[in-house]
Amino acid sequence: IIIIPLWFAVPMMLQQVFNLFTSSQSMNFESIISYIFPTASEKFVSQLTVTLSSFVGKITSAALEYLNSVFLEISVHPLY
Repeated sequence: IIIIPLWFAVPMMLQQVFNLFTSSQSMNFESIISYIFPTASEKFVSQLTVTLSSFVGKITSAALEYLNSVFLEISVHPLY
């Protein structure tokens, strides 16, 4: 009884996380960081931009992998 809602919910969650991932790739973190730290050096802003972009990419990638594995487990063992 729990599997049926998950069967429909997991693909929607995968799509939402993928949309977040693609949106984060086009996001301008440099302007956000410059707004938060207006007196920061260009080097600091650049390094923090790379770090933040990498962090968001890794988090969304891990979430996609996790949801994908959950979906595949439901597909392989539907009634267990």
